[in-house]
Amino acid sequence: MARAGAEGPASKALEAVERAKNAPFRPAQDNLAAARGLISVSLEYKVILMGSTMDVHKEIDTRGLNCPLPILKAKKALSEMHSGELLKVVATDPGSIRDFQAFAKQTGNELVEQQTLDNEFVHVLRRR
Repeated sequence: MARAGAEGPASKALEAVERAKNAPFRPAQDNLAAARGLISVSLEYKVILMGSTMDVHKEIDTRGLNCPLPILKAKKALSEMHSGELLKVVATDPGSIRDFQAFAKQTGNELVEQQTLDNEFVHVLRRR
């Protein structure tokens, strides 16, 4: 449940999730409306996580490069950054999704976000 006095989209999303958890299950009654409600809650939560409040400190373009070059360029860029800063990497290699997940686990840097936009893959890492 949201903390007392908390306001804004985050607290509204948390309250909606709590209501949904406690709501009785009604099969075949308003299933479409219920699905729409759950979708809007999850989209609102996603906007909070991936909203414009993210302050990317450095962005590198690795379009056209294949493994391991996007990872190597990201590693170099992260080494020049301070702890907590965000790095955005734009790649066209489909394998980069899996590569950046493994890279984050191995190095301790946080993989904050991954998006697929057309034929481009965007990865956001937080420097450890």
